[in-house]
Amino acid sequence: MKKVIFTFLSLFLTFYLVNCEIEVKPSDNPPPPNRHETPPPARHRHQPNMESALHHLDKARAFLSRDRYKPARNHLRQAKHKLNKAAHNKGGHRARAIDFINRAMNNAHRRRVDRAIRLTDRAINEVRAGINYANTH
Repeated sequence: MKKVIFTFLSLFLTFYLVNCEIEVKPSDNPPPPNRHETPPPARHRHQPNMESALHHLDKARAFLSRDRYKPARNHLRQAKHKLNKAAHNKGGHRARAIDFINRAMNNAHRRRVDRAIRLTDRAINEVRAGINYANTH
């Protein structure tokens, strides 16, 4: 019987406290800054050449997966052109992406689809890594 009464009272108090309005007055002083707080994330810098290269690489990969070599090579060529125009602050990722694009173009020319797709994927990863590197350094 004691358990039933205790359970009833605890439920009643919980319900009452949840439903009653508690007025909280804002303090006039703002809270002190937390010195151990992590800094805000680096602001995303707009990188049109890198983003355009990423777009062309995605298109090239789509054309390669459908065995359309000529448009794939054209998109790879445009991606390489955009990467050559991009700033040189990518920690080596831009140069590695250009190398992968050259190798992918060579394999697409020789109709080696699987290798060209793998190299295009690696180039995409390098461009993304270059964007992230430039945003954090």
